[in-house]
Amino acid sequence: VGMSCSAAIRPIRICPCAWSAGGLWHRGSAGHCWGRGGWCRVEYGGRDEIGAIIASTNQVREGLRSTIQQAEQVAAGDFSGQVELPSPQDQLGHSLNSMVRSLAEVASVADRVAAGDFSKNMGVVARQDQLGHAINRMVETLQAASKMAEQMAQGDVSGRLPVQGGMDRFSKAMNQMASN
Repeated sequence: VGMSCSAAIRPIRICPCAWSAGGLWHRGSAGHCWGRGGWCRVEYGGRDEIGAIIASTNQVREGLRSTIQQAEQVAAGDFSGQVELPSPQDQLGHSLNSMVRSLAEVASVADRVAAGDFSKNMGVVARQDQLGHAINRMVETLQAASKMAEQMAQGDVSGRLPVQGGMDRFSKAMNQMASN
């Protein structure tokens, strides 16, 4: 038994790298495809179920493109951007934006510490926040060392810093200076 289809075949634009999935071709952006660092977009002129699926796929692809670009910025140390959320349900985008805000706060505290301002601690977001806790311990140690140095400058050598471990050369050196 043969089957015939009278529906017109919709044109689909073809990418220069010419890969096909299930008969649908994709069109590369600026001649580049996903595997080569570019972004491909499938185009289909139909207004049927296939067109709706392709439109949804393209929307997901655009959201992922924005998320990947933000992740690449973060990997390069740039915490200034935010992912454009295609919908309020974009959990990946919300999580990435939250992570970027947290890393931007770490960078801000680190900049202040580098400039000699030990007055600001990190906002620890969870009990497991290893980076936030570590930054806060560093700031607390530097606050105590700064206070001890000020006391030593005034002639008071009675202060001592708690030694944090065998590798804590800084506290050991400050304590030795106070002892001499």
